[in-house]
Amino acid sequence: VINKHKQLQNENTNLISHNAQKDIFIAESKAKNVTKSKKIKSLEYMIKILE
Repeated sequence: VINKHKQLQNENTNLISHNAQKDIFIAESKAKNVTKSKKIKSLEYMIKILE
């Protein structure tokens, strides 16, 4: 019973860590998307000026 409990604790810890890594990846991806969106809007504005 003790070994099973420790095994479940380890699995839970690993899952929490994995979820945290995914959350970080998602946050970084969202930040990159915001930056790219701003660049696109800026380029679209520049194109309108040049037309």
